Parts: sequence; C-alpha cells; structure tokens
Amino acid sequence: MSQSALNPDNHEHHVDDLADNAGLSPTDLLDEVTAMPSAAVTRRKLVRKLADILALPADRLGWNERAFTTDLLMTTIAGMDMDVIQEVANRLARVADLPLPMIRFLAMQSANIAEAILKSKLPIPETILMEAGEISPEHRLMVADRDDLTSAAAEAIAAHDELPIFQRLLRNKEVLLTEPTLVRLVSWAKDETCLREALIQRAELRPEHGFVMFWFLSSAHRKIILQRFSLDRTVIQDALQSLFAEAYGADYPDPVVLKALKLIDRRHRPRGRGGEVVGMDMVERTLAAALANPSEDLIEAVSLLAGVGGDIAERVLLDPMGEPFAILCKSTGLSRGAFHGLFDSALEAGGMQVISCERQEDLLAIFDSLSRDYARTILRYWDWRKELSRTAKVEPIAATAPTNADSSYLGAV
Repeated sequence: MSQSALNPDNHEHHVDDLADNAGLSPTDLLDEVTAMPSAAVTRRKLVRKLADILALPADRLGWNERAFTTDLLMTTIAGMDMDVIQEVANRLARVADLPLPMIRFLAMQSANIAEAILKSKLPIPETILMEAGEISPEHRLMVADRDDLTSAAAEAIAAHDELPIFQRLLRNKEVLLTEPTLVRLVSWAKDETCLREALIQRAELRPEHGFVMFWFLSSAHRKIILQRFSLDRTVIQDALQSLFAEAYGADYPDPVVLKALKLIDRRHRPRGRGGEVVGMDMVERTLAAALANPSEDLIEAVSLLAGVGGDIAERVLLDPMGEPFAILCKSTGLSRGAFHGLFDSALEAGGMQVISCERQEDLLAIFDSLSRDYARTILRYWDWRKELSRTAKVEPIAATAPTNADSSYLGAV
C-alpha cells in the first residue's frame, strides 16, 4: 500500500491537486463530484431503459432482439432492490409478447412482486404456474385464480392441502379437476362443511365420490346426490348376464369378477344365516327390531337380509338421519306401507323415537323416489368398494375356491 493511501489527509490533498489542474476551488470540485450519478443510479436507469425496450411493439423489436434484451435485463436486475424489481414487474405485466424467461423470473419473486404477473392476463405456461405454486401460499392463491389454470397445475397446488386453495379451485369453473384432486376434496369435505355445496355441483364428480360423501352430508345434500347419480343398470345387466353362470360356475373364479357381478346383479333375495330365502314378514320384523335396538346379532341379521357386510349394516342402522335405512329397506323389496309402519313397530319393540314424525315423512318421500334397482346399486356400491379393494390386494386370480356365501349368492342360475 502506498504512503499516500495511509495518509488521512490523502483525500483532501487529492482534491486539491485536481482543483489546481482544473482551475477550480476544492469546494467547487466536491460539489461537481457529488452531482455526478452514482453506479446505483446508472444501473437503475439501465434497467428502466431495458424494460422500455421490451415494451416496444413487435414491429419495432424483433424476437431475437427481444430475447437478447431479456437476458441483459435479467442479468442487470439480479440482486437489485425489491422496489426496482417491483417497478419492472408492473411495467412488463402489460407487455403482450413478453419472453417466457422474463415471465418466469418475475413469477418466482416474492408474492408482492409476482402479483403483477400472476394476476395479469398474460398467458403463462403450465410449468411456470406449477413452479410458482411451490413458492408460497400467496403464490398458490394467485395461481388458483387464473383463467388459464390447467388440471395439472391445479393438482400441484392442491397437493399442499390448504383449505383456501380448495375453495378457490372449486370456484374456478374453467379448470377440470383431476381424480387425485377430487379425492383430496372429498376427504377434506368430511370435516370442512364449506367445501360441500360447491363440490357436489362440480361436473367432474362421479357416483363413487358422491356415494362416499353421502355419509357425511346434510339431508338436503343427500337428496341432491340421490337425484344426480340416479342410474338404470338394465343395459349393463343385459350385456353381462352371460358371465354370471360362467363366473360362478368356475372352479376358481376371479374374486374381483365375482364382486363386480354382485354389484350389478338385478336380483336379490333376503337370506338367513343358512342361505335360506327369508319371507318379507321376517324381513319386516327383523328391520323393526334392529331399528329399535341395533344389537350385534340384529346387525348381523340385517347384513344377511340386505346382502352386505356387517360394517355397512351397522353404519346404516346407526345413521341419525335415516336416509341409508330408507335405501336399505327399498333394496330388500319392502313395500311402502311396511316401511312406513317400521317406525311404529320399532317403538312398540321398546326403541326410542330417534326419528321424528316429520322426518319419517321425508324418509318416506325418499323411499318412494328410489327404484329398487337404484337402491340396490347404492347399497352394493357402499359394500363393493371395500370388498373390491380387499380382494384385489389380497387374493391373486384363481388362487382360492369360492366361499359358500359366494356360491349361494345367485341361488339357481
């Protein structure tokens, strides 16, 4: 280091030398130096001018020149104060043919800066939206509100399991929700009542989702599900009828095929523990007794009468609103009068009137609105999903012989 650099009076002496050479007093020269633009000011001016160049119309700035300017601007702006980047974002958010690297650069900034781009009408590719959605909840909310949101980008932001995102996605009618997104929404709707109304109105919802949601919905929403997913299995039953004898007559039938055929079978005869056909008078007495006192034995009896698992029968009998019970009764072939009389019979059997008279009338209306085949479908569907999952995971094809229950299910084919 030179001696002059160690001298504390070096700066003043240097100014004096400059002043002597320029013919200016030291004070005048200091004022002139102070008035000169600093490096930061010059850099800001360069950034603004580059942004202005990018904002030029296409007939004045070719694509190659625009790409070159973008590279130069992104290099220049790196590390600058946030207010400078904010200014550039606000300026360029109105540029129709902004190069994608610049869009991505601005979308990856903090939420208050990215807002200019993410809330603009500029088309933004799916990959950039997905990247931006990984930055913060604020970014995800802005992505969810975009008109050009894609199914894949919606699935990516939904994977963060945030209630505000789910609400925004359900309001966005332009995006087609994927299966994983719908599964998340159905799962969350069990505890988040605010999601239910919009979810059951989504066009993508299928019977599988609706029948899963059915258990935790209000009575009003349950009616919507029953109306929306009403179906007639006749065409399917006729097309698959020839498979029944083949599948049930095989030495080692595919358990998944058996469950699928059981789901669509048009016939059902209430049976007892020994597989014997049970008369409707016994069905009525059993249902009334189970409604009055859903003991373990009576739950098992109802499951046999309805042809479903004991867990489904228990869930039906313990449901406080009664719609599943109306569905089960319809599926067994119970008459309208017999169903209406079950509630009085349950009271006579010592049960408490947990369903009011007014509610009984609502359930009677639901009972009347369902065909037996549709009620059978719903009941089987609740049971089928569990059974199919179990057999598909545990039982390899042609690994075991059919059980007695499976063999006797169809009776004489």
